[in-house]
Amino acid sequence: MGRRSYIVQLDSKPVSLVVEDDGPELKIHINSRVIRVDQAHTDANGAQHLLLNGVGREIILNRTGPRSYRLVSSSVEYKAEVQDAWLSKFNRAQKSTGRAKQQTIRAPIPGTIVRIAVQPGDAVELDDPLVILEAMKMQNEILSPYQGVVTAVEVSEGQSVLGEEPLILLSLE
Repeated sequence: MGRRSYIVQLDSKPVSLVVEDDGPELKIHINSRVIRVDQAHTDANGAQHLLLNGVGREIILNRTGPRSYRLVSSSVEYKAEVQDAWLSKFNRAQKSTGRAKQQTIRAPIPGTIVRIAVQPGDAVELDDPLVILEAMKMQNEILSPYQGVVTAVEVSEGQSVLGEEPLILLSLE
Protein backbone atom coordinates (compact mmCIF):
# COMPACT_ATOMS: atom_id res chain seq x y z
CA MET A 1 0.00 0.00 0.00
CA GLY A 2 2.93 2.31 0.62
CA ARG A 3 3.20 5.42 2.74
CA ARG A 4 0.30 7.70 3.71
CA SER A 5 0.60 10.95 5.69
CA TYR A 6 -2.10 12.51 7.84
CA ILE A 7 -2.58 15.41 10.21
CA VAL A 8 -4.72 14.35 13.17
CA GLN A 9 -6.30 16.81 15.57
CA LEU A 10 -6.28 14.65 18.71
CA ASP A 11 -8.37 16.49 21.31
CA SER A 12 -7.52 19.70 19.36
CA LYS A 13 -3.75 19.04 19.42
CA PRO A 14 -2.12 18.53 15.99
CA VAL A 15 -0.35 15.20 15.54
CA SER A 16 1.64 14.11 12.48
CA LEU A 17 0.74 10.53 11.54
CA VAL A 18 2.49 8.51 8.83
CA VAL A 19 1.41 4.94 8.05
CA GLU A 20 3.89 2.67 6.25
CA ASP A 21 2.38 -0.53 4.91
CA ASP A 22 5.03 -2.43 2.97
CA GLY A 23 4.06 -6.06 2.70
CA PRO A 24 3.73 -7.93 5.99
CA GLU A 25 5.07 -5.07 8.12
CA LEU A 26 3.01 -2.10 9.31
CA LYS A 27 4.68 0.89 10.96
CA ILE A 28 2.98 3.98 12.33
CA HIS A 29 4.99 7.16 12.90
CA ILE A 30 3.33 9.45 15.46
CA ASN A 31 5.25 12.74 15.42
CA SER A 32 8.81 11.35 15.67
CA ARG A 33 7.90 8.08 17.46
CA VAL A 34 7.77 4.83 15.44
CA ILE A 35 5.29 2.12 16.44
CA ARG A 36 5.46 -1.35 14.90
CA VAL A 37 2.10 -3.12 14.58
CA ASP A 38 2.84 -6.82 14.99
CA GLN A 39 -0.73 -8.16 15.14
CA ALA A 40 -4.19 -6.74 14.73
CA HIS A 41 -7.67 -8.21 14.89
CA THR A 42 -11.18 -7.02 15.63
CA ASP A 43 -13.38 -8.82 18.15
CA ALA A 44 -17.16 -9.38 17.94
CA ASN A 45 -17.80 -6.10 19.80
CA GLY A 46 -15.76 -4.05 17.31
CA ALA A 47 -12.75 -3.48 19.58
CA GLN A 48 -9.34 -3.52 17.88
CA HIS A 49 -6.78 -5.77 19.59
CA LEU A 50 -3.28 -4.70 18.60
CA LEU A 51 0.25 -5.78 19.44
CA LEU A 52 2.22 -2.50 19.34
CA ASN A 53 6.00 -2.83 19.71
CA GLY A 54 5.31 -6.14 21.47
CA VAL A 55 2.75 -4.72 23.94
CA GLY A 56 -0.92 -5.73 23.74
CA ARG A 57 -3.47 -2.90 23.47
CA GLU A 58 -7.23 -2.76 23.06
CA ILE A 59 -8.56 0.23 21.13
CA ILE A 60 -12.18 1.07 20.42
CA LEU A 61 -12.55 3.26 17.35
CA ASN A 62 -15.93 4.68 16.30
CA ARG A 63 -16.48 6.91 13.28
CA THR A 64 -18.53 9.98 14.30
CA GLY A 65 -18.35 11.96 11.04
CA PRO A 66 -16.70 12.00 7.59
CA ARG A 67 -13.27 12.67 9.14
CA SER A 68 -14.13 12.40 12.86
CA TYR A 69 -13.51 9.52 15.23
CA ARG A 70 -13.98 8.63 18.90
CA LEU A 71 -11.03 6.62 20.20
CA VAL A 72 -10.90 4.82 23.57
CA SER A 73 -7.62 3.33 24.79
CA SER A 74 -6.81 2.32 28.38
CA SER A 75 -10.19 3.78 29.47
CA VAL A 76 -9.19 7.22 28.14
CA GLU A 77 -11.42 8.74 25.45
CA TYR A 78 -10.05 10.93 22.64
CA LYS A 79 -11.70 12.85 19.82
CA ALA A 80 -9.82 12.78 16.53
CA GLU A 81 -10.20 14.72 13.26
CA VAL A 82 -8.19 13.13 10.45
CA GLN A 83 -7.04 14.81 7.24
CA ASP A 84 -4.49 13.96 4.56
CA ALA A 85 -1.33 15.97 5.26
CA TRP A 86 -1.25 17.62 1.82
CA LEU A 87 -4.97 18.48 2.05
CA SER A 88 -4.44 20.03 5.48
CA LYS A 89 -1.63 22.16 4.04
CA PHE A 90 -3.84 23.13 1.08
CA ASN A 91 -6.77 24.12 3.32
CA ARG A 92 -4.48 26.23 5.54
CA ALA A 93 -3.11 27.98 2.46
CA GLN A 94 -6.62 28.64 1.15
CA LYS A 95 -7.69 30.08 4.52
CA SER A 96 -4.61 32.29 4.85
CA THR A 97 -5.23 34.09 1.56
CA GLY A 98 -7.83 36.33 3.20
CA ARG A 99 -11.59 36.41 3.12
CA ALA A 100 -12.49 38.09 -0.13
CA LYS A 101 -16.15 37.85 -1.18
CA GLN A 102 -15.20 35.30 -3.85
CA GLN A 103 -12.69 32.49 -3.42
CA THR A 104 -11.20 30.14 -5.98
CA ILE A 105 -10.62 26.57 -4.86
CA ARG A 106 -7.59 25.26 -6.74
CA ALA A 107 -6.16 21.81 -7.36
CA PRO A 108 -3.46 21.18 -4.75
CA ILE A 109 -1.65 18.74 -7.07
CA PRO A 110 -1.94 17.56 -10.68
CA GLY A 111 -4.47 14.80 -11.26
CA THR A 112 -7.76 13.75 -12.84
CA ILE A 113 -11.22 14.88 -11.70
CA VAL A 114 -13.10 11.70 -10.73
CA ARG A 115 -16.28 13.23 -9.33
CA ILE A 116 -17.79 16.67 -8.83
CA ALA A 117 -20.01 16.83 -5.75
CA VAL A 118 -21.46 20.33 -6.29
CA GLN A 119 -22.99 22.48 -8.99
CA PRO A 120 -23.50 26.24 -9.34
CA GLY A 121 -26.03 27.52 -6.84
CA ASP A 122 -25.31 24.85 -4.21
CA ALA A 123 -24.78 26.10 -0.66
CA VAL A 124 -21.74 24.53 1.00
CA GLU A 125 -20.60 24.39 4.60
CA LEU A 126 -17.06 24.21 5.92
CA ASP A 127 -15.54 20.79 5.05
CA ASP A 128 -18.32 19.80 2.62
CA PRO A 129 -16.90 17.69 -0.26
CA LEU A 130 -16.47 19.61 -3.53
CA VAL A 131 -14.41 17.43 -5.87
CA ILE A 132 -12.63 14.08 -5.85
CA LEU A 133 -9.22 14.36 -7.49
CA GLU A 134 -7.25 11.24 -8.37
CA ALA A 135 -3.49 11.59 -8.22
CA MET A 136 -0.92 8.79 -8.17
CA LYS A 137 -3.72 6.16 -8.04
CA MET A 138 -5.18 7.69 -4.86
CA GLN A 139 -8.52 9.48 -4.70
CA ASN A 140 -8.35 12.71 -2.70
CA GLU A 141 -11.46 14.50 -1.52
CA ILE A 142 -11.18 18.29 -1.85
CA LEU A 143 -13.25 19.83 0.94
CA SER A 144 -14.64 23.34 1.14
CA PRO A 145 -12.43 25.55 3.31
CA TYR A 146 -15.32 28.04 3.56
CA GLN A 147 -19.05 28.36 3.99
CA GLY A 148 -20.62 29.85 0.87
CA VAL A 149 -22.39 29.30 -2.42
CA VAL A 150 -20.87 27.66 -5.50
CA THR A 151 -20.84 30.27 -8.27
CA ALA A 152 -18.97 28.22 -10.90
CA VAL A 153 -17.51 24.79 -11.53
CA GLU A 154 -14.41 25.23 -13.69
CA VAL A 155 -13.76 21.52 -14.41
CA SER A 156 -15.59 18.42 -15.59
CA GLU A 157 -15.39 14.77 -14.60
CA GLY A 158 -12.56 12.96 -16.37
CA GLN A 159 -10.62 16.20 -16.95
CA SER A 160 -6.89 16.30 -16.19
CA VAL A 161 -5.80 19.31 -14.14
CA LEU A 162 -2.49 20.85 -13.18
CA GLY A 163 -1.55 21.91 -9.66
CA GLU A 164 -3.08 25.31 -8.77
CA GLU A 165 -5.63 25.03 -11.60
CA PRO A 166 -9.03 26.54 -10.61
CA LEU A 167 -11.67 23.94 -9.72
CA ILE A 168 -14.56 25.71 -7.98
CA LEU A 169 -15.52 29.35 -7.42
CA LEU A 170 -17.27 30.15 -4.14
CA SER A 171 -19.15 33.26 -3.10
CA LEU A 172 -18.62 33.60 0.65
CA GLU A 173 -21.43 34.27 3.07
